[in-house]
Amino acid sequence: MGYGKKDSQGFRLRPDGLKVFFSVDVIPTLYPDAVDALELVNRHWADIGIDIRVNTIERALYYTRGDNNDHDAATWPGPGGLHPMLDPRDFFAQHTQGTRYALPWVQWYVSNGKDGQEPPASQKQRMKLFDEARGTADLARRGALMKQVFDLAADAFEPIGVCLSVNAFGIAKLNLANVPDKEPNSWSWPNPAPAIPQQFFFTS
Repeated sequence: MGYGKKDSQGFRLRPDGLKVFFSVDVIPTLYPDAVDALELVNRHWADIGIDIRVNTIERALYYTRGDNNDHDAATWPGPGGLHPMLDPRDFFAQHTQGTRYALPWVQWYVSNGKDGQEPPASQKQRMKLFDEARGTADLARRGALMKQVFDLAADAFEPIGVCLSVNAFGIAKLNLANVPDKEPNSWSWPNPAPAIPQQFFFTS
C-alpha cells in the first residue's frame, strides 16, 4: 500500500514522508466502553506502525464535525443486523448522519446524484440492490438481494466492527407476569416496545 517506510518511533510513513495518522471521534459520556475499546485498538495498531488519537468530544460537537465531514473517523454502535431493511447504514452509504465513513456518498445517493460525491462501483451496486430489495414484496427475492449487499459490504470492509455488545439485563418482580425471559436489545428493535409492556400485569 506504499507504507513500507517507518520513522524513528516505528510509525509508518506515507509516500509524501508524513506519518500515517488519524483521530477517531468518540463520545465518552454516551459510550465510555467505546473509549476503552479504542484505547485497545490504539495499542494494537501502534504495534503495526499506525498512529491514531482517541478524540473524546461531547455529542453536539460530534454531530457538527460529522455533518460537516470534518472528522477523520468516528465510532458508533452498529445496529447488529437486526433489521437491515430498516437500518442498513453499516452496509452501504445510506444514512445522512449515521454512515460516518462516507457522508458525501450518502448525499449523492439521497439526492439521486445531484449533490455529494459519486461513490465507487461497489457502493453504487449496493445502493441499486437495496433499492430493488425494498421495492419487492417477495421475501425470498428480498433476502437474495440483501445477501448480495452483505457480501459486497464484507469485501469492501468500510466500517470496522471491533466487538459485540455486552449483554444487558433487567429486573422484574416475581409477581410481574408476561415479562419475556429474553429479548433483543437494540435501538432498531426498539427495545422494550415489542415486548408489549402494556400487557404486563401483577399477579396477587
